[in-house]
Formats: sequence, C-alpha cells, structure tokens
Amino acid sequence: MTLKELRYVVAVAAELAAAPSGTFSQPFTPARKTIPRFTTEELATLRVTVVPKANVSERIGRGLVQTDYAVDVAAMKYVAPAADGEVDQAEADKIVALAEEIQVFFDLRHLKDYADALWTNTAWNPSGAPYAVELLETKSVMASILTLTFRVMRQKEEG
Repeated sequence: MTLKELRYVVAVAAELAAAPSGTFSQPFTPARKTIPRFTTEELATLRVTVVPKANVSERIGRGLVQTDYAVDVAAMKYVAPAADGEVDQAEADKIVALAEEIQVFFDLRHLKDYADALWTNTAWNPSGAPYAVELLETKSVMASILTLTFRVMRQKEEG
C-alpha cells in the first residue's frame, strides 16, 4: 500500500462519514481498515469498511501518466439463518440496497480533498454478484463489496 493510495482510502471514508443526513437508508460509521476482521458479535450491527485494494499506473502519452486507485467499500452484517436454513431476505436486501446507495453516491464524483481524483467505475464483489456468496454460505455474513476506482492524471518529465 502506498501513501497516495492510503490518502484516497481516508478520503473515501471521510466523504461517506460527511454525507448529509438521509443520503443513505441506514446509519453507519465508515471505518478505514487494513484487514476488515470482525467477530460475529461485532457484526450484529451494520459495519461499513473502507480498504485499499490496488493501484495501477500507466503511460498514456508523452509525459502523461494515468494512475487508477482502487478502494474497496464493504457493507456487512451477520444475518442469523432462519430455522429452515434460509437467509432473512429482508435483512439481505437492506445490505444490497445500502451498497447501491454508496455506488450512486460516488458516481461521477471527485474526492473533495483530492479534486484531481475522479471516480471512473465501480465493480461489485470479486464475483460480480451483489453480495459475497462464500461469506453468506460459510459465516452467515451478508456482505456487499464495492471496488471504487478513482483516476488521477499527471504530467511527468521524461527521462
């Protein structure tokens, strides 16, 4: 993890925390984490974590460098299985809806403290599904994970 990457993670968490009341359907306090580990008891309440994922730089022209910074935002909560083993669909739907709201919140957004960082895309979970199936099946944790990508362009002297 680079210091630049870390500053974008901090900025994403700060923007979520500073969102006007009513922006999201559920209240939460975003937390920057290196590794988002929680006990089942801690996940009894909704958790939203912001984690650095990756950065990729490439030359796109004479003296022009483009860097994409990827940041994972995860909304997660323990969802106790029903007696028949099924998931409480209403609780699961709330987590997915919150992740969708977070996605919309960042669409076309420049990070407030880093106006040079423009949102370029959002990807859902590594599988592309709206929630992490393996966490739900193995740990009864409903987690929607978004990868937000912010692009920064900069001029650089060649040589």
